[in-house]
Parts: sequence; structure tokens; C-alpha cells
Amino acid sequence: MPDDKVTYSAIVVPVLMEKLPKQIQLSMVRGVGKTMLEWTLDEFIMALDSELDVRECHASVVKLGMPSSNQAPRRPTQNI
Repeated sequence: MPDDKVTYSAIVVPVLMEKLPKQIQLSMVRGVGKTMLEWTLDEFIMALDSELDVRECHASVVKLGMPSSNQAPRRPTQNI
């Protein structure tokens, strides 16, 4: 009897990926080494969780007013 989890992953993972914005899809599959059609549901959930962690961390840094990595750091102004 085939593993139901593997069978359902082949159906569910592509459907869930289609629901995500293209930028998130690209970030999730970049550097994985296999296509999303080969992912198990557990691998999909781990990749999505990791992507959300990165985005939440970035959002908190931006909220604090810290420059992102592609911006030059601001120099403090001195009152003379």
C-alpha cells in the first residue's frame, strides 16, 4: 500500500504553492535542489515556515528604521 502522505503531497503541495505570491514561491524553491513537485508536505511546511521567519525578521528590522542590506547606512548628523 503506498504511503498516503507521499501520494497526497504530490497533489496538495502544487495547489498550495499556486496560492502563494510569486515572490514567495521563488524564494522557497531557490537553492532547494528539487522541484516543488518532489516536495513532501512536511518539506513544504518547513520551507514556508522558514520563508515567513525571514520575512518577519526583515519587517521588524525595517520597522526599527535600520537600513536594509542594499542601502548605505545613514550617518548621524552633527549639530555644529
